[in-house]
Amino acid sequence: MKPETNRKNIGNVNVLDLRHATEASVAGIERIGNVNLVIQTANTAPHFQQLEVGNVNVVVTVPEDADVHQVMGLSELTGASLEEVSSPIYLLVVGKLLVHPDVTVEAISNRIAGIVVFGKLVCPQPLMGAIQGKLERISGKTTVYPVLDRVELRSLTLDEGYLNSLPDGTKLSVAGSLDIPEVLSNDLITQKIAVLHVSSSGLCHEENHAAVQHAMTLGGTSLAVIPAGHRFVEQPLVLDRAHLSALRDPFLYNTEQIILANDVPADLVNEKIKGLRSEEIIVCPEELESVIVEKLDVLKDRVIFYKGELLLVDGEEILRSDRLAAYDRPVTLLVKGALGLAKDLTAEQITSRIARVHNLGRIACSSGQIGAIESLLGIRDGELVVDAEEAPSKNWIGNVNMLEL
Repeated sequence: MKPETNRKNIGNVNVLDLRHATEASVAGIERIGNVNLVIQTANTAPHFQQLEVGNVNVVVTVPEDADVHQVMGLSELTGASLEEVSSPIYLLVVGKLLVHPDVTVEAISNRIAGIVVFGKLVCPQPLMGAIQGKLERISGKTTVYPVLDRVELRSLTLDEGYLNSLPDGTKLSVAGSLDIPEVLSNDLITQKIAVLHVSSSGLCHEENHAAVQHAMTLGGTSLAVIPAGHRFVEQPLVLDRAHLSALRDPFLYNTEQIILANDVPADLVNEKIKGLRSEEIIVCPEELESVIVEKLDVLKDRVIFYKGELLLVDGEEILRSDRLAAYDRPVTLLVKGALGLAKDLTAEQITSRIARVHNLGRIACSSGQIGAIESLLGIRDGELVVDAEEAPSKNWIGNVNMLEL
């Protein structure tokens, strides 16, 4: 074990700001594990070399005298906001930069010194050249939208009320996603929308797809199609015997997960469900496999069949031996969040009590447990890590969003 010192050990840092770093300020840090973004100047760059750092994603060097405007999350450039800028600013965005269509080329040229985006850039087509001239670094997706009669800068849910608010023959630009959750009149769609551009994703019912597609521009994003006759649902569903008995819509299309409980009999599934679709995942008892596959599109839907009891981890949890012992049947673990295994949980208990592990999130366990977990893995999309078994020192700091030295 290393002797204790007053120097800090830090796990993960999202943004490490070294613009004002000194030899003394970095001397107090023994080690940093992973850093997403490092901000430095030419003068402070040597101090970064003094630090012991594990993995670094992006390093940005900004001008020494720059008026840096640092934004975490959403930053919006509007004509009004740039009018208030007295001297050129250096814009550093960790998140999303949204450029409004009322911004002018002259304002970008005169009031922006430089732009770094660690995230997503959303920009109107006429301004893209001017923005690129100031863009020194981008790590993420760039979305360009045309400036038409009407521009929606965020995601739009299109319904009858919105359509009726539009003048006939509107040219509509949606910089985000477009959802049409209910079946609308195709005549009304054709009457109100002459041109449609969608920059991000979206969906509509099959009944409206031809009318919507007819108006869409080249270069826009195609919408996902909800099969004809399906009820659109936007929340996770758990269908147990009681809920399934009360179900009035035999065809369901869900953007979230669908879980069938293990108390549901096959004849009730046949009676109540004629079609089932999920953009995420469908989780079903293995006893219903032969019944449920007839209701799905096996080439499009992702299905997990579970044995015994289903234990879903959607947030942060610790799995302890007493919890496993409480089940009288084998357990199928479905991890979508972060699961830690208690140190007293033995490999024998894991393999004897757990039938299968599907990892779509993060599982942290000890070196004595990892072999047992690996032997039970079905889906392996997530992260499986070995936790350090030695307790951290008093100078340990886990995760830091913003660290300025």
